[in-house]
Amino acid sequence: MNRRRPFVCATWAALAILIGSSAGHAQLTTYAATATRGVERATVVAGTVLLPAGSRHDGATTAGSAWLAGHSIASHANATLAGSGATVSVSVARSTTAFTLTAVPESWATAWATLDTLIFDAPIDPATFDVERRLATTQLAFRVGSPVTDFQAEAFARLAPPSDPWARTPVGSLESLGVITPEDAEALRAQHYRRGSSAVAIVGAVDDVSTPSGSRSSIPAATPAWLSGDRAVLKQDVTSAWISVAYPVPASIDRTTLEFLVDIIQDALDPVPPDPERYSVDVRIEEAPGGTTVVVQIAVIPDAADRWEARTVNAVAALPEAPPTGEFFDWARRRFRSRRLLAEGGAEQSSARMAADLLRDGEVRDLDENIWALTEAGVAAAFRSFGDARILRLGPDLGLSGR
Repeated sequence: MNRRRPFVCATWAALAILIGSSAGHAQLTTYAATATRGVERATVVAGTVLLPAGSRHDGATTAGSAWLAGHSIASHANATLAGSGATVSVSVARSTTAFTLTAVPESWATAWATLDTLIFDAPIDPATFDVERRLATTQLAFRVGSPVTDFQAEAFARLAPPSDPWARTPVGSLESLGVITPEDAEALRAQHYRRGSSAVAIVGAVDDVSTPSGSRSSIPAATPAWLSGDRAVLKQDVTSAWISVAYPVPASIDRTTLEFLVDIIQDALDPVPPDPERYSVDVRIEEAPGGTTVVVQIAVIPDAADRWEARTVNAVAALPEAPPTGEFFDWARRRFRSRRLLAEGGAEQSSARMAADLLRDGEVRDLDENIWALTEAGVAAAFRSFGDARILRLGPDLGLSGR
């Protein structure tokens, strides 16, 4: 099988050779790490700039600054690039901000140079900032009082140490949005948006060239996110129930294995056809301040909350002793591989994953190679390393004990 592997380069100069000399204004600057993957007969190019700056870097009274900075820059970029065949999207998370540019090859170099300048050099446009603040305020006001909002706020708070800014909602609060100024957002951008700390990944009509990889952006936590589990119940007079079961996992589990575990848990809890008692089942990886976690979140009818909490805890507890084996393991691995390939069917999704690999590990994974290297013994050992769960319930009072 002829596999196309990403390459990693350390400097913008090497990247500029690949994407066009019109981006030469930044040739002397340096990103922390850069990777490209060529796609045969590609009609677009997608590039992601991933910064280790998110809502946890907001000031105590200016929560939402990172959100508004990121969305203001993306909106300004789209207005500037209108009509060029290029678009920019942004994702502002708790610890990171990702800008993704999609463009036709003919306009790629100019569009990339524009986005690079707006992210790292140009001040935030006050008029665009005001538009984004009004939009964020309207959306947040609509969610105030929602039980889902309350549940998510408490669920994230339980993954972090007390008062850690990581737990705050990335968009901020109505109070903080009312006082944030363009100068606040610009101060955050100026302090935390650095080419030298960002990871860049590009997918599409580009060449493959092999150069040395970057280095890890941080040292993985030596201890789990927490050492002992607990359980809390929040009572609200609502017509649904929400459950979060979060497990700390050691940094020694490689990312592909961890994603496979998440896939196995998802299928164990949410088979086809779905259980009519449940509204949704979501299993995901969260990089909490203290370390990596696997989080299971479920929405069910209130009468089913007890059953689903027990079902979740028991299913995960059984996997270390009874993981998929033999033909079942082979089938689960093939299914996981198909899902991962489908998830990266678009250049934007692929560049985002590659940039995340770079920022987290300093290199881009060969997913196909890593998936076929998964073993029954390795999966069982990874499940055994799960720590004690932190459980949260929110729903109506049906005789449950809790706060």
